[in-house]
Amino acid sequence: MKKILIPAICLLLAACDSGSGDKPQINLADTTVVPGKPLPELVSADLVKIDSSAYVMYPLLHNRDQNDEDSGSFVSSDGGRSRMFWNIIFYNTATKKYHLLDDKRKMIINAYNIADSNSEYYGDVSVPDQFNPNTIQEGNFIFYSIITEDYNKDRKLDSDDPTYLFMSDKEGNNLRQISPSGTNVVSWDLIKKSAVILMQTQRDSTRNGEKFEAPRVPYIYDLKKGGIPERVFDAKLNGELNALHQKQWPVKKK
Repeated sequence: MKKILIPAICLLLAACDSGSGDKPQINLADTTVVPGKPLPELVSADLVKIDSSAYVMYPLLHNRDQNDEDSGSFVSSDGGRSRMFWNIIFYNTATKKYHLLDDKRKMIINAYNIADSNSEYYGDVSVPDQFNPNTIQEGNFIFYSIITEDYNKDRKLDSDDPTYLFMSDKEGNNLRQISPSGTNVVSWDLIKKSAVILMQTQRDSTRNGEKFEAPRVPYIYDLKKGGIPERVFDAKLNGELNALHQKQWPVKKK
């Protein structure tokens, strides 16, 4: 009986050894792909982390190449190109839920910044100042420079229309405009100690089809109170200063 068992055990061990080096192959199928149907295209910039939270942002590229339309899934942008965005997806990595920054408004996002991180983006550096607002940040908000209004009625949203300053919370909710309508935000600063935003704005600088240097008007927005932005200096002070300037620096008659 022992003579029969020993060869049988040896054969069994040999069979086990011969297969021990083979690793099982696991095929991970893409469950989002439907046979015969192309995957819808979403052209996105690289993801942006929002501090240490579970949220990340996927800015959606507006100036996409026509050749990109047939490629698959998310396509990261070429870092060498200037970029504008038509919306931003906020994705919660913990719950796997997501939403758009704004699903009702047609807009062009030229710039955004996120507090307490290195995730700022600004558009083409060759464009006018209004595309490159100051980068100072407030810890609980994300700020955006956005074109939303076809101000000159040419059926386009571009640099000929005013850029407004918007803000949202860090989950991409409660998007709201904090600069006055009809004025272009040239620059802005956050004064952290008083929790206010100071903006330099400029009204339409075209008159009778010709460009001119429009005056810059400072506005203030209170982050604690909310509401509407207010002029830093009232009309009375403006009148007094203009009168003083004309008195001290009279224009000589020719």
